[in-house]
Amino acid sequence: MRKCTKKWTRKDGKKIRICDMSYAELSSTINMVRRIAKSLHSDMIAVVSEGIPLTVDKQAKRDMKRRLAILKNDGPTPSMICPLYGNLMWEKYCRITR
Repeated sequence: MRKCTKKWTRKDGKKIRICDMSYAELSSTINMVRRIAKSLHSDMIAVVSEGIPLTVDKQAKRDMKRRLAILKNDGPTPSMICPLYGNLMWEKYCRITR
């Protein structure tokens, strides 16, 4: 294994170096981070969608719909959710290309 200093904290609180994670654990962790980002994205869209009142003028409603469209396209990315996401992906890439 390569020497690596970045550590992931498991659910039980124990820390493990990313390079020491099994391939299955690494893949599961990456998928978990992606699911969390997708879930947050869906939650954000629901909150913004519910915030469009029926009584606002047409211009304000158009502005809110435009902001909602931007949010649908540019939600939180996995790297915004988890600072170690890039390290996890790099480790997986390195293992695949060996």
